[in-house]
Amino acid sequence: MANRPIIFVLDNDPAVQEFTKRILIDDNGYDVHMFNTAEDLLSHELLDRVDLLIMDIAFKSGGDKVSYIDVCTDVPTLFTSVSIDDTTFRNLKCDAVYDFIPKPFPSDALFSNRVKLLLKVSSKIHEKDKKILEETQKLAEIVRHSSELVNLATLDGQMIFLNEAGSKMLGITQEEVEHINIMDVILGHHQDLVMNDLLPALMENRTWEGDLKYRNLKTGVITDVHVMAFTIKDVNTGKPLFLANVSLDITERKLVEKEKERINNLFEAVLEQVPFGIDVVEKNGKWRIVKSSNKSKEITGDPNIEGVTELNFDNCTFDVYDLSGRLIDAEELPGIRSFLYDEYIDNEELVVVREDGSEVYVSFKSVPVKDKEGNTVAGLQVSYDITDYKLMENTLKMQQISLRDEIEKRLATWKEDMSSSGARTQYRIKELSGVVDKKIKKSIGA
Repeated sequence: MANRPIIFVLDNDPAVQEFTKRILIDDNGYDVHMFNTAEDLLSHELLDRVDLLIMDIAFKSGGDKVSYIDVCTDVPTLFTSVSIDDTTFRNLKCDAVYDFIPKPFPSDALFSNRVKLLLKVSSKIHEKDKKILEETQKLAEIVRHSSELVNLATLDGQMIFLNEAGSKMLGITQEEVEHINIMDVILGHHQDLVMNDLLPALMENRTWEGDLKYRNLKTGVITDVHVMAFTIKDVNTGKPLFLANVSLDITERKLVEKEKERINNLFEAVLEQVPFGIDVVEKNGKWRIVKSSNKSKEITGDPNIEGVTELNFDNCTFDVYDLSGRLIDAEELPGIRSFLYDEYIDNEELVVVREDGSEVYVSFKSVPVKDKEGNTVAGLQVSYDITDYKLMENTLKMQQISLRDEIEKRLATWKEDMSSSGARTQYRIKELSGVVDKKIKKSIGA
């Protein structure tokens, strides 16, 4: 509000004008402006700063009654009338902040007090409007200096606003904005998406979110953007008035996504071709194998082990035993133990029994997988099919046992032969010396 409240009086009755002049100007020092016609009032330069409007509700202009709606609906108004009383007026529909005094005015004090009361209301409205304006200006500055493109366009796509980030991205100066249609900067193959998906959604009062590509009109540089589009609606009818969109430059993100996709494809190729089993185990409420190599699936004989929502041997097609023949639980698997206890396991041998009953001897190695903060987020286990090695090992053991038995047998025979040969030698010596009796000779078969 200005230093002195600004009051517009719309009444062509000279007596009323004189009365209001005396009360408002002479007694209170308000800045008062008298009008005989609504046209004069509406064209006054201070209209947007007026604090209070005083008008005759039955005032005639060109033969028609001028209502407060024809003048100003957002200004506190003191209505006066000689043709209706206070009760009748209160029953009339009125959306403005208002009061009513019938003519002739009851007293100077009553009129003055009503004016002061409405001016207090007006002051609060001005304060509120000032705060709203300040917040709007702050919002405008945020939009203007936002790092995202912010654009406002008519329903046919003609731009009416583009912030600084948008000007830089699209190569459009502020002077050129209103001469550019938003479709001019959208790549051809994305225009179908705009026409067939984005615009229909907005016309149905829905928001639209998705990825598009913009072209800089000066340099031709293509920018990947993530768009959130919506409409600005008429507050009274709810019908769309303008198209608005906020677009985030995601070019770098797209490059990162492509690199991640390349690395993921490389990792998948490794999992398909690596000659040993690899399993990544995590616990997100329940144990599950999130990644598994083809060799690992071959070892277990279960092609669906990857992605099992709850890893236990009740929902798998295989069982795992230790070398003593004891059936182990899922949480005893090396990868899960590495996750649970930070164990680094090297060459632990287990036996996998497939659904068809075949056995596979497996050697496991496992380590805990940690994030940058050192928290264990998964268990990584590597498995080697050592069945052939175990078969060779068992064959070698059997051969060793057989060889040992043969050697022991031959040693026993040799000892017996040596013992018999020694007896004959002693006999011959005694025979030559003439001391062998017949009984000894007979016992050795000489």
